[in-house]
Amino acid sequence: MNNRVLILDDDKITNQVLSLVLEKANYEVASFAGSREALSHFREHPGGVVLLDLFLEEEYGIDVLPEFLRIDPDTAILVITARASMDSVIQALHGGAYDYVKKPVESEQLVNAVRRASEKYRLGSENRRLLTELSGQVRQLELIGRISTMITSTLELTPLLNLVMEQTQNLLLAEASSLMILDEDSRNLRVAVALGPEGKKIYDRTIPVGEGIAGWVAREKTPLFVCDVREDPRFFPDFDQLSGFRTKSILAAPLLVRGEVLGVIEVLNRKDGHAFQESDLKLLLSFTPHIAVAVDNARVTENLRRSHEELEVRVKQRTEELTRTLEDLEQSHQKLQQAQAQLIQSEKLAALGQLAAGVAHEINNPIAYINANLNSLGNYFDDLLKLHELHQAFLRTWQRGAGSDLHSLSRDIKALEADIEVEELTTDLKSLLDETRQGTRRVSEIVQNLKSFARADAGSAEPVDVNSRIEETLTVIHNELKYRVEVVRELEKVPPVLGQPGELNQVFLNLLVNAAQAIEKKGKIRIHTFSRDGSVGIEISDTGSGIPPENLSRIFDPFFTTKATGQGTGLGLSVAYGIIEKHGGKIEVRSTPGEGTTFVVSLPVMDRNGKCEGEDSPEMSG
Repeated sequence: MNNRVLILDDDKITNQVLSLVLEKANYEVASFAGSREALSHFREHPGGVVLLDLFLEEEYGIDVLPEFLRIDPDTAILVITARASMDSVIQALHGGAYDYVKKPVESEQLVNAVRRASEKYRLGSENRRLLTELSGQVRQLELIGRISTMITSTLELTPLLNLVMEQTQNLLLAEASSLMILDEDSRNLRVAVALGPEGKKIYDRTIPVGEGIAGWVAREKTPLFVCDVREDPRFFPDFDQLSGFRTKSILAAPLLVRGEVLGVIEVLNRKDGHAFQESDLKLLLSFTPHIAVAVDNARVTENLRRSHEELEVRVKQRTEELTRTLEDLEQSHQKLQQAQAQLIQSEKLAALGQLAAGVAHEINNPIAYINANLNSLGNYFDDLLKLHELHQAFLRTWQRGAGSDLHSLSRDIKALEADIEVEELTTDLKSLLDETRQGTRRVSEIVQNLKSFARADAGSAEPVDVNSRIEETLTVIHNELKYRVEVVRELEKVPPVLGQPGELNQVFLNLLVNAAQAIEKKGKIRIHTFSRDGSVGIEISDTGSGIPPENLSRIFDPFFTTKATGQGTGLGLSVAYGIIEKHGGKIEVRSTPGEGTTFVVSLPVMDRNGKCEGEDSPEMSG
């Protein structure tokens, strides 16, 4: 807690007395007779509590009060004066003061007032910090959602890189940015995207690994932020000389996939003129893994597409090389198998990207009523504080034996208790606190489930509770379902299966989102889990439009989709099929157009030795 107190009073003796009392109560005190010196000190050491005399020798304290609040809006200001009328006190309170005390000030009264003001400052600062953190998390989620949506809309490398860097530069409020791709043969970084003033002049330029800041980051596989490039000998000035751009501050991060460097992102100069800070680097690093996966997937897809085109030409034009062509096709098939693991994570991010707006809405709702509750709590606190002050006045009057005043104070107390409705207020306080706790739990649950979905699985398998995975998935897609879909759960107690939780989450996510999208207006999704013949079954049925018979045999084919362009890659069911097959299970579908569709997933039960029944090893194959 901030224990600083600044005293502004033109009376030297008052300054000394107040300082001694507060220093004895373990406060750090700075006292001043003039506003200029006090404000100068406060700019260097903002925050805490300010004791402000309303009637200074050369100016009126109310005129100085806004200056303190401009420096730190959370500052708790106590006005103190021997000559104040209630009008001047009310004017000060309307101007932003927290409370007031009258001279001569009793020691206990002063310490209690400062303690309450310090607590008010702490609560205000903490509330501002929490709101800033939540805002930053929402911004990160929105960016990850936008990047994920980009992955679903295009798998072409150049458009994807430009879209990603535009979003990155906007989020970090930067003047310019660049993305460099590593050429594995030459070991040079090539500028693939250069945004900002004169960025075209450095496009396609290269820099060797190890040279400059980008080269150092690529070689060391380590992120870096440089506050002032003039003080860093690693800075490579050739690009500035070529473009005419003046670099001042840099954020740089490597793009890593499976421990290997794909390239480097650089973000240059904040638009507000300040140098980048470590918090900016942390923000950049929060989504660079997603960018790296997107870049890697786009490169793999581009290479596969190019290989496929070359194979078609060879088959048509040179039939005599059929054997060699078949070997090339086998190599392409191996590349497709390798790409499948990467596309699983890409499809997961694509699905989350489509749900990101709903998740952000689910977070904003509890945040909104938490904020409203905090405002109500503040008003209740002010009412209780007034009642407490009257009680204190009553006790002091009783101790002095001034019986005539006790009747007046007693009437005031009863009137205030009736005005603020104490019993209803205390009941409402408990309700507000319960609602606020529920809201924070809801935000925490949504964020934790979203983080669980976004992270990639470890290589080894583990016991998985299918029912828990389904409940976690329903939490993430709640906003997608709540307005038009009734979910009927028939979850029996089933034994664990051996697998990778994140991949099974993705299967359930794809099946449930597809089921919801098949329901045009309102309908039901029924989820039934059961155990039978050494397997765990998961049956997901919907009352949607159904699948035409001519498409039923193709729904698990890669890139087959009936959705509009930009709404999916056609990989969802193909990836789900591959995941279930990898786990030793099977997935079946039956559908009647106009009535609905049912998917049935079967997974082998884990035996007592931690293996799937009928398998020799608990390790999942890649």
